[in-house]
Amino acid sequence: MAKTLVKNRSEGVYSFPAPYSGSIAPGDGAILSGTPEEVLANLGGDADLGRFLSFTEVSDTDAVTFHDTNPSASADDPLEGSIVIVGGKMQVGVISNTQHGNRGGGALHAAATGLVSGFLSSADKTRLDGMANGATNTPLSSATPAAVGSASAGSGTSASKDDHIHAHGNQLGGSLHSAAVASTSDGFITGADQARLDGMASGATNTPLSSATPTDLGSAGPGSGTSASKDDHIHGHGNLGGGSLHSDATSGTSGFMPGGDKTLFDLNNSSAQSLPTPGAVDVVHRTTRLTTSGVGADAATLANGAAVGQRKSIILTTIAVGGDSVVLTPTSFADGVTLTFSVLHDGAELEWNGAAWGLVSKSGAVIA
Repeated sequence: MAKTLVKNRSEGVYSFPAPYSGSIAPGDGAILSGTPEEVLANLGGDADLGRFLSFTEVSDTDAVTFHDTNPSASADDPLEGSIVIVGGKMQVGVISNTQHGNRGGGALHAAATGLVSGFLSSADKTRLDGMANGATNTPLSSATPAAVGSASAGSGTSASKDDHIHAHGNQLGGSLHSAAVASTSDGFITGADQARLDGMASGATNTPLSSATPTDLGSAGPGSGTSASKDDHIHGHGNLGGGSLHSDATSGTSGFMPGGDKTLFDLNNSSAQSLPTPGAVDVVHRTTRLTTSGVGADAATLANGAAVGQRKSIILTTIAVGGDSVVLTPTSFADGVTLTFSVLHDGAELEWNGAAWGLVSKSGAVIA
């Protein structure tokens, strides 16, 4: 039985006939555009409302006809799922899931096999997705690969296994592998070059030997040169006064001799002075030998010492006339005022303490 959605010409809408209610108001012809399923959606998506639709050209007087039951076969009421043309009009029967059957693909459409066409199975779809575009069914070869030789693309139809191994073949290096040429081409190492290589120490470098004169001694540093020194090179000492670079020697530590110690060393190890009296006993000689003048008591003087610790030895070595003597008066004398030498070989040992001469020892000399 056909029912018609009548277009209300005054309101411009299609009203649903009983037992359905409501209306739809697209523009003229809008509900008729698209597939039957899309038309159903425009009518509200109710399968019972528009199970069978008939399409006609839309005008102000045309109507949309549908069937809510299975009509008898006729020109105006097509069978379920049929498409008929009547009087220039196309009539389509829309098929529901129930009418079509199980359309999920499982039971109604069997999966394809190697012999029978059908739906693509999920497992085969997974296999298909895992194949690279353009993949081919190339078998893997089980033959032993050819030995290394002249390069060639080959003509085989099988692929090599990824762990295959080629034999090197009888290629001793003569004509197929040329010897390497320095800075020109790679190749095999010659026997002579191998002997040279064996004679080199591990990690050896090509470092030239310097012919420049080595720098003088100075502050320690690793240097920045790119040449090596010859094994018999010699560095100059340079002008190194010793002050800050070489520490002075102490009683417990070796080092440079201080200037004061050098002065004292020179004073205490100098040659002897021979003094005819009267006269001045100097402070630049370690020892002074006295010789009387033969006129009685000769006067002699002794200036202050030149360095603390300086020693001075004074000896009467010659008496010109019996009864002669020498009276020595130091500028500063810690143990008296004078020392008198009157007997041959009278002597005294004095030491300068920075303020006065002090008696270290004497032999025959008289202190007054």
